[in-house]
Amino acid sequence: MPYLKVSKLFEENKSFLDLELLTANDGLDNKITSTGINRPGLALAGYFNYFVYEQIQILGKREVTFLHKLNKDKRKNILKKLFSYSSPCFVITRRLNPPKDFVLEGNKHNIAILRTSLDSATFIEKITTYLQEKFEPVTNLHGVLVDIFGIGVLILGKSGIGKSECALELVGRGHRLVADDLVAIRLREGKTLVGTGSAIIRHHMEIRGLGIINIKDLFGAQAIRNQERIGLVVNMEEWDETKEYDRVGLAENKFNILGIDVPSVTVPVRPGRNVAIIIEVAVLNLRLIKMGHHTAKEFNEKLIDLMQNTGKTEIVSQEKDYEEY
Repeated sequence: MPYLKVSKLFEENKSFLDLELLTANDGLDNKITSTGINRPGLALAGYFNYFVYEQIQILGKREVTFLHKLNKDKRKNILKKLFSYSSPCFVITRRLNPPKDFVLEGNKHNIAILRTSLDSATFIEKITTYLQEKFEPVTNLHGVLVDIFGIGVLILGKSGIGKSECALELVGRGHRLVADDLVAIRLREGKTLVGTGSAIIRHHMEIRGLGIINIKDLFGAQAIRNQERIGLVVNMEEWDETKEYDRVGLAENKFNILGIDVPSVTVPVRPGRNVAIIIEVAVLNLRLIKMGHHTAKEFNEKLIDLMQNTGKTEIVSQEKDYEEY
């Protein structure tokens, strides 16, 4: 089971979420195994049925005020049971001061208690996004990711086939580079594939003969994106005379990434072919299909209808008239 240590959450978000540690360091070794966040309001009132203890526990103004109003003995019993569930950590928002026995129980059970200046709603939003990114399935593919007409196009192919050169031409035509060479792909919410580039080489491309270039500096901020949802996979390969390529467009090929099937096309490469404009048209065609207009299927249906309704003789006659014309 994937997990994240409380220490990592604390160190990576200390400044971003304005976190401070109220307990000893022992609780920082606890493991976070869920992206969920829980507010233990009913548990503080003594109702522990359905208490989601394995999640990070958030205490805001209501919870802290309630604890302060409890008499000392009742609060002691509640806190003793609350911390016996071994939650990964507690976070107190709005820089509120919890009762002293709350911190004592945290130290006693080696459960970290953190505090932030953020309000509960803002903190929950930010920490949820952080946890989702940490727990999302991820894979890395060697390729180029470009935003073309609002659709993320992942260009794959063997080294030296011309992926970066093609992406450079697409950027020159007004599209936006997301990642070159290595694309990190995350599965968001179990259904959306989002690609990003490495932080070190982000916005850079390697062009043989030129070296490393900075797309943002050359083309401006409008030519780059930090991330994009992947909607199409283009596989570039050298033209093979013995291979039969799709010439009609009826085939609906898919490329599987992290269990998600993404529409894909194979573009054979040979001198004289403008691959960039072919990819542009592939994206436009995909958008038409999503709008309910499948050109290849519509053409095929018209052809079948013509053959069924007019007969072969009339078709031959029409072809003969066209040749004479």
